[in-house]
Amino acid sequence: MAVEIVESSMVTAGEATPEHRIWLSNLDLLVARSHTPTVYVYRRTGPDSDPAFFSPDVLKAALSKYSRRRGGGSKLPFDSAILPMSKNQLNALRGAGAGAGKRLSTFTAVVAHVWRCACKARGLAVAGTEAATRLYMTADARTRLHPPLPRGYLGNAIFRASVVAKVSDIVAAGPLGAVAEKVSAATARLDDGYVRSLVDHLEQTAAASGGAAGLRKGEWVMPESDLWVISWQGLPLYDADFGWGRPAFMGRACLQFSGLVYLVPGRDDGDGRLDVVVSMEPESLVKFKDVFYEGLKC
Repeated sequence: MAVEIVESSMVTAGEATPEHRIWLSNLDLLVARSHTPTVYVYRRTGPDSDPAFFSPDVLKAALSKYSRRRGGGSKLPFDSAILPMSKNQLNALRGAGAGAGKRLSTFTAVVAHVWRCACKARGLAVAGTEAATRLYMTADARTRLHPPLPRGYLGNAIFRASVVAKVSDIVAAGPLGAVAEKVSAATARLDDGYVRSLVDHLEQTAAASGGAAGLRKGEWVMPESDLWVISWQGLPLYDADFGWGRPAFMGRACLQFSGLVYLVPGRDDGDGRLDVVVSMEPESLVKFKDVFYEGLKC
């Protein structure tokens, strides 16, 4: 697809930043002050569409309502790629991974497959060693609480789950069932009791350390043995209609560090596609692509 640069400019804030205060919970303060850069691609609706379609002036006026800043990134070089999975590939992976007539969830099956492929591509399975690998995942606690949070709740309700395993167990031959169980067990722990306990712990720790903002992870380089998976399944990504119709494509504009993976649903046009957006060390990413699709031939 050819991209024509119509104009390049710096967009400044159109209005002064409001000075009134908004109360934030410790969970809100714990989140790093950054934004998720995304890109939306729209197509003209036809030859008779508005000639001001995507006018630079219209875009600059809209963007001026928001202030922007650049956050920190990875200190290590990495490449990224979008690996699409068809509905047939997803169904085959879900069925083959469970065995005994059971089917894995799409999230569990894909995450287990990605984790296994990453360990193989990175060459973590070294004979005679007991190397470990850690998988991080994020989960939305809105529906995990009893009673659940209201639909209009805008505060942070995202929690991180993680699981550590031996590399040899992850790359072992056979169905994905054993790996998928580790993934499911890690997310299942984030129930009502766990979330409330974590909130209480955060309140106590924040009080002793002078505030939750001091507990942010700050600059962090994830080891090459680890992986962080974030799922955008279920989000209305393609409902962003600003008068140009639904976007033809939506995705992250960039990834911050190596080992970060996003599961992004394709456009809801009936094909059931899921895009696996992955960042990894350049030499490992080349191998990952091959291992990823080779494992789908089941």
